[in-house]
Amino acid sequence: MNSAKIVIEAGSIYAYRIFDCGNEIDLKAAGKILEQKGPVRTYHLKKSSRSFLVSEHPLQLSLTPWSENILGTNYVVNCHLKVWSFGSISMQLSIELGRSFTLEALCELSYYFENNETFHNIAVKKVEYLMEHINSAIINPGLWHEYEDYIIFKIERFSGAEDTDLREVFLNSTTTSLILGEKPMTFSEQFNLSLASNVFQYGNDDLVLIHWNGALIYDQDDADDIAYVIEFALCQLLELRYYDNLLDKQLNTLYQRIEKQKHGILVNPFVELSREATLEYIDISEIVDKITNAFKVVGDFYYAIIYRAATDKLHIPDWRHNVDSKLKNLAEFCKLFQGDVNEKRNQLMEFTIIVLIAIEVVPFLYKVWENSSFH
Repeated sequence: MNSAKIVIEAGSIYAYRIFDCGNEIDLKAAGKILEQKGPVRTYHLKKSSRSFLVSEHPLQLSLTPWSENILGTNYVVNCHLKVWSFGSISMQLSIELGRSFTLEALCELSYYFENNETFHNIAVKKVEYLMEHINSAIINPGLWHEYEDYIIFKIERFSGAEDTDLREVFLNSTTTSLILGEKPMTFSEQFNLSLASNVFQYGNDDLVLIHWNGALIYDQDDADDIAYVIEFALCQLLELRYYDNLLDKQLNTLYQRIEKQKHGILVNPFVELSREATLEYIDISEIVDKITNAFKVVGDFYYAIIYRAATDKLHIPDWRHNVDSKLKNLAEFCKLFQGDVNEKRNQLMEFTIIVLIAIEVVPFLYKVWENSSFH
């Protein structure tokens, strides 16, 4: 279908930035601190709680909106932050489309959000400001230099294709450019068709298109809940990337320390290494399990599909596999260190037994020698 005929009459753009700010966050302590600054609430999905298992709902706070000139038009930017127990802070910067847009014109906005540093710098400053206030509630606080960004287009109403199947309306090169944050261009038919596997519908009057860089949601009732599911998947991705990077550093440190250590029967450097590696394995395993089990869809088949699609498109299973593989290597280190510790202890015990025997036997032999010499 000719995308030029499609006019977006109402909708919003959600630009996300996801940051890691520490190992864990005590949400109760953070909530008490933030309540002194302004309204803060525990975020809940609109859907029935029976459809989802959320181990600990994030805190949400809204910052004062501001006006931003984007491509010659002033927009009111709304900023919502969520504080997650496993150490993430997610920021949603949103604007409402106050006028009609063609899909091509909307691509220009998408390209702006994808490539303009203004919004990212704003996000970093606001997150740093938030961290200063809740620093005491963060375990091992520190803002990681890496982050995740994502863009969601929430379409509420459009014209120009009222009686056309939604898949035909939105599966075209212009929508591809929109999702990828690129200026309008003609993509190959093969590439456009690949997006078809990322389209999900509950009924004929709704549609969700999920890609690794962005998503499009046309849903009158559940758009914000679907956006939340994707937002959580982004938090999962960032945290798995963080611990993958952390495990790389820790394993490299262990390799270097092993090469530099001197050891012998009476000197065993692996006792401390074994203890440190074991503690690191336990701590990281616990946090990674907490991240991956923090959100489960149990009573809604459609949302389960959406969540699985988001995790697949963001390659979360691959990152989890990488982390699990490195945790396995760390566990092997623990076993090797412990084996070496046990071996050194056995050697020391054998040496001690030999010394004790010598202490007992040598005087006896000396007495025997003296008696034989006297006679």
